[in-house]
Amino acid sequence: MDGGVYPNPYAMYQHYGEREINLLEQLLRGYLQDMQGCADKELVLINLIAAINDLQDKCCGQLIDSWRKDHLTQFLALAAKEQHLSFAISLIDSENRW
Repeated sequence: MDGGVYPNPYAMYQHYGEREINLLEQLLRGYLQDMQGCADKELVLINLIAAINDLQDKCCGQLIDSWRKDHLTQFLALAAKEQHLSFAISLIDSENRW
């Protein structure tokens, strides 16, 4: 309470950190590049969802909460829509485990 640095009392309950956040960022950046450069847009999206599923599992389901899920879904769907993949939301909803 003196304004000094102290250890996070909840750190042992948090199953992700900067490393996992950076990995998710890399996955999303790669998704945007792959959507522009790859012919099979559906496969790009499915592979990304599988990678995020694996990351979410490794983080014991804590990395992506419901608020982030909604925003992540909208982000993925918008990028897919720009590449003329109109059924992205239904694909995301059917494949994700977050």
